[in-house]
Amino acid sequence: DTSSNNLGGAAVLSAETTKAVSFPVAEPNGSYDIWLTGDSNATLWVSGKTASGFTINASTAVTGVVSWLLVRLV
Repeated sequence: DTSSNNLGGAAVLSAETTKAVSFPVAEPNGSYDIWLTGDSNATLWVSGKTASGFTINASTAVTGVVSWLLVRLV
C-alpha cells in the first residue's frame, strides 16, 4: 500500500502565459507532482515548485480556467 495526500484547485487566467499558485497551507517541500488540465489548445507545464506553491506556464496566452491537482506519494 502507498498512502497519498492530494490537493487540487483552479487558476483563472486572463490572456496570460504564466500564473502563480499559492497553497492555503504550505507543503513540507517542493517534491510533488502537479497535473494540469485546461480548455485551451496551449501546452501547459509547471515550474518553480516550492513548499508554498508553483507557477503554471502556457505556450500561448490563455483566457480561462486551468485546473490543477497536486499528488504526493508518502
